[in-house]
Amino acid sequence: MAVRSTAPLLALLLLAGSAPAGGPGREPDALSAAREAARWVVRQGIERTLPDGAAALSFPEYAESPGEVPAAPLYAGSAGVLLFLENAAAALDDPDLRKAADATARGLLHPPPAAPTAGGEGAAAAPAPAPASAALYTGEAGTAWALLLRHRLRGDAAALAGARRIADGLIARMVPEGDGASFDGSNDIIAGAAGTILLLLEAAETTGDDRYAAAAARAGRTLARRGIEDRAGPPGKGRLLRWTAAEGQATHYPNFSHGTAGVAYALARTGAATGDGTCREAALAGARWLLAHGKSKDGTLAWCHSLPGGANSFQEGWCHGPAGTGRLFLLLSAVTGEKRWLAPARAAGAWIRAERPEKGMGEGGSTRFYSPSLCCGAAGVLDFFLDLHRATGDPRDLAYARAVGRCLIRLSKADGDGRKWTNYDRPDGKGITYHGVSLMLGTSGEGMALLRLAAAEGRVTLPFPFLPDR
Repeated sequence: MAVRSTAPLLALLLLAGSAPAGGPGREPDALSAAREAARWVVRQGIERTLPDGAAALSFPEYAESPGEVPAAPLYAGSAGVLLFLENAAAALDDPDLRKAADATARGLLHPPPAAPTAGGEGAAAAPAPAPASAALYTGEAGTAWALLLRHRLRGDAAALAGARRIADGLIARMVPEGDGASFDGSNDIIAGAAGTILLLLEAAETTGDDRYAAAAARAGRTLARRGIEDRAGPPGKGRLLRWTAAEGQATHYPNFSHGTAGVAYALARTGAATGDGTCREAALAGARWLLAHGKSKDGTLAWCHSLPGGANSFQEGWCHGPAGTGRLFLLLSAVTGEKRWLAPARAAGAWIRAERPEKGMGEGGSTRFYSPSLCCGAAGVLDFFLDLHRATGDPRDLAYARAVGRCLIRLSKADGDGRKWTNYDRPDGKGITYHGVSLMLGTSGEGMALLRLAAAEGRVTLPFPFLPDR
């Protein structure tokens, strides 16, 4: 039976913990807060014993929902937790976190069995489960990425073999479309082809196997042709393309997680990695669409939440704000060598600074992020400003990242020797306030952002990007 903190491995890790580094009543620094976040996350693990006697860990999305069946996805499941634990173990040189990461990897390689169906002998057979999603954040590609990163950090042959099995399966399920191919009708980074393409590119880079890059190029060409041309674009400036999250969807999300910015990012990486001109030109057409339709004022640049219906709604985060969309322009600057692409990335950062000013940031102040999370709010903003600083060298970008980091720590809650966050700090209808465990909406993501801040300050070393859209 799956158990929580009382299991042998977890009990050992709990006993190894020490008191919070900040001490009673003191605010920890970024590195201490990241360490405490890792301790708290490990405590939420649900342990199983595998047939060979080894421990395997899986993680619920929220600490307050221990009865849920743990899921693997990168966005809200164990794959995303593994990314944080592996990075934290490496950066902190912590043997106890390595043990937890080992058990989490085993949990991904040997997933828990499906819950038994109701009824007994003679009961109607349960319907066959739907095929697993191919997606990066919500499906198998995300599990493969977590295993690839583990192999890069730890030289784990079993993790590499598991990642290759998944990547091979992704290629096998591709449907040919002329000189292209598709997985399904989804386009975006979270649940569609754009994210799956990024995994295939990472598999090619890690293994040196050109099959994965060729598959990414085929999928990229189909994705490029799904772009919707803006006929009202300025003459002589090149095509303008946009993408909806899925084929036939009426709503267009311009930003990173579900729309044009994320698709163009995947196509830009594909064009750079494979030399495919169709992908490269479609990525530039997507960037041109964004530049033509952004809201620009006083040197700032942002994009609305959605069209139609959300033209007057603006957010700051990775999912629907400049902290995500600005990443496209950072990538274009890197892969083209053209510094002009840094200008919109800087303007995206300027919008965030203007809308979320450093003065008054945190509890009791005037600045409020949509949430503390890596997906929607402060952790994602911190993550973006760290990459912006790497590209620009502008000390203001690092200073703002540090301010957001302090804000993020002030929004956290100490829990024993650990530290946790809640997305909205308000209870549901049953009076429960949920504290996320996951990467994109939970403490793994907040801890990861603070770990990156500590690395930017020279306190630790993080050798690889923790997500393929960084």
